[in-house]
Amino acid sequence: AFKDLATASEGLEEATRQAAEIQPASAGISTMSVAASTGPVVVAQPEKVLSLMERHTYDDPDGENMVSLLAESTKTATTYREVPGNQSTPTVEAGEGRMFLLVAVKSTNLGHKGDSDLYIIESPGRDAFVLEYGGTTFAPLDVPAFTTLGESFDRKPLERYESLKGYLYFDVPETFEVSEATLRADLGYAGTPAWRLKDISSDAEAV
Repeated sequence: AFKDLATASEGLEEATRQAAEIQPASAGISTMSVAASTGPVVVAQPEKVLSLMERHTYDDPDGENMVSLLAESTKTATTYREVPGNQSTPTVEAGEGRMFLLVAVKSTNLGHKGDSDLYIIESPGRDAFVLEYGGTTFAPLDVPAFTTLGESFDRKPLERYESLKGYLYFDVPETFEVSEATLRADLGYAGTPAWRLKDISSDAEAV
């Protein structure tokens, strides 16, 4: 009986060895492990792009006043000069194959809504804006407060119901298609509104 048991044990070991030799062949099969979801999948909603003249409204950091911001219009130019000026004031010209795209932006203090005496807000600075076009971004140019093309847009304190309307200047190629561009503002806590632009001027201005 002992001899029969030993023989059976040897047979079992041989079978185990053969199975181990066969295993690597099947181990070559590619497998992919998928982690189980631990909760519902949240899909971000596509961001709404505003049209020209469409307001983005928000409260100031203290929640005391309501503010609106909008992109109003666009136009192009090839030159401009600072005003007031004189005969020696230099003319700024766009480079060869370039032009200036001007985007009119308006910020308004819509009024007080809190319990304090804080009635003044501050418009965004020009550094809050960026022009997006074909995967490329353009930053606004640093221009004088007033030029022959109008008032420039930049950071400014605004009293209740006061507005600031001014231009952001961008140096872009002459082939730039305004209708394919987007102006975006980074307002921090108040969001990053964007406006789809379009050219409503008939000809480029040269002053």
